[in-house]
Amino acid sequence: MACIIGYYNRQGYRTCLFDDSGCVAEELYTAGNNRYSSADTDSVEPDSPNAVNLRTLRSYCRQTSKDIAREYHIPFIGVEREEEPEFA
Repeated sequence: MACIIGYYNRQGYRTCLFDDSGCVAEELYTAGNNRYSSADTDSVEPDSPNAVNLRTLRSYCRQTSKDIAREYHIPFIGVEREEEPEFA
């Protein structure tokens, strides 16, 4: 059964659609950690004063993922914190 899972870390978050085999079929939404722009390309260093804190990113990830699941009429499984890549 297809489902939605959100992933977040201090650099932003993403919402993924999983197919029936449990593989990521599509990344439906991504957002960065910049308080002035949600574009993932506008992310700032996690310790920057312009960075959204982890608790808020988790909340945004959860709400966005739930909204997308509702829109697609498929189950929302939850959100998970993922390892943070090196800041580019």
